[in-house]
Amino acid sequence: MPTFLSDPADSLYITLFIAMLAGVGIWYRYRTRKTLIAAGIGVGLLVALFIIDKFFDSPREIVIRAAGEFEADFNTNDWNKFEKHIAENFDRKGKKKKDVKVSFEFAKAYSAKVALWSFNRDDVVVAGDTITVGFDAKPQGPEAEAFHRYVRGRFAKGPNGKWQLVSYTTYKALNRDVEEEIVGGW
Repeated sequence: MPTFLSDPADSLYITLFIAMLAGVGIWYRYRTRKTLIAAGIGVGLLVALFIIDKFFDSPREIVIRAAGEFEADFNTNDWNKFEKHIAENFDRKGKKKKDVKVSFEFAKAYSAKVALWSFNRDDVVVAGDTITVGFDAKPQGPEAEAFHRYVRGRFAKGPNGKWQLVSYTTYKALNRDVEEEIVGGW
């Protein structure tokens, strides 16, 4: 399914809604068969877009769901739940999945939490069997000041059928061209 239909911009909904209103308004004014067909086409296109949007997931929506599960399982501080979201071939500047576990245990000791939001519709790249998407993240410990980063995460479908994090890059929140590490080189 084309992304512009399965994950339409609000402007597409607004455009079709205005076209539908115009068609219905013209039909209401003249009440002819020709204007009824035009109104029906406008209503049909809007309903079709809504159905496609709700029943077909775009790559961005797939990753949003996976990242939501990732966030929830990280925040439970349970490695067994969280581990399923990290791919076996995870690589972040030489750091592997075993290094993620060490960092996870460190974060768990400090009751760290993370919040993910604003999955950017314009920063999605589908390449083969991977999806790279940009989003905002804010890790925070109980006594530490939260800090905001922009993240580009690359996800791939794992052997368990779930989308897993393969790698990521962090950037300054306001200047998304400048890489900036998280604590400990992450």
